[in-house]
Amino acid sequence: MNVKNLKDEVKKVLIEDVEKAFNYLDSKVIRGTDFYDNFVMLRSRLNVNNRKEPYQTDTKSNIDVESNKITKAFLNLVNTLDKDDLQEADTVKPRLNYNQIAEIIMTVNSPKLERFTDTEHWSKLNKIDNWKIDTENSFFEGKGIYSYLLSQNKYGRRNFTVFIDFKVNYLKPKDVFIPISKYHLPMNFGIVLGWSIDSNGRRKYYNLLFSGYRILLEAVGFQTGDEMSDFLHLDNGIPIFIEENRWNSLVIRVTNTVINVIINEVFMYSVRRPDNLYGNIGIRPWRSNFKCRKFEINEN
Repeated sequence: MNVKNLKDEVKKVLIEDVEKAFNYLDSKVIRGTDFYDNFVMLRSRLNVNNRKEPYQTDTKSNIDVESNKITKAFLNLVNTLDKDDLQEADTVKPRLNYNQIAEIIMTVNSPKLERFTDTEHWSKLNKIDNWKIDTENSFFEGKGIYSYLLSQNKYGRRNFTVFIDFKVNYLKPKDVFIPISKYHLPMNFGIVLGWSIDSNGRRKYYNLLFSGYRILLEAVGFQTGDEMSDFLHLDNGIPIFIEENRWNSLVIRVTNTVINVIINEVFMYSVRRPDNLYGNIGIRPWRSNFKCRKFEINEN
């Protein structure tokens, strides 16, 4: 069954019975996707809504109103269904029982915390290109264009704060394989926010860009997916100088409306948060050698 036919079938069942529609879709979609996380949370609302306590005597009108909200939310969720969310016929897994669903809900709803220098966390990070960790001295480092170090978890549904202690050495053109004729930009590094990869394998993210002389927010990969040429500066940023080979502290606070940046305990920069900022968080050393002794992500 293709996506369009499945959507139509679910909507037909939805008219008759909301719970049957949930059960029907549950047998068709893959566990562990963003779609399924949203599906489970919405279904938990339905289960709670339909469970009356003994002391509740007249709640039918309230339940009807809430069920209508859930039906509309479910319909909106179904419209986002993509072929990558569907199971193959021969890989359909048995439905989760109540305890498994409760565990997923607890995992999704619990605040997340990651410390990149912790050995346990380090092993679960997404490392693109060469990264190495010195466990004895508690720091890690990486360098170069198309190199990324990314969190295990995705962030953006709640407020979160990133704490970083770092120092950089800027790479020369020959170190990053840029022809001298094209070397017209200052050396730079970035903190990646909202990293995702679409169905075509294209990387999309927001980059808090540090050029060494300026800080600004840019959107990368949202048009062609090429990180080198597909970027859009979302503001003019502010001038700031990052000294080489010196430890700096960086705090990035992300709320539902704004991104605030504190550098070496001084509030330096604020920019409006993009509406669709959700995904992995990490480091883009780009034209620098990036050494870090603290990288902590804390959901508030």
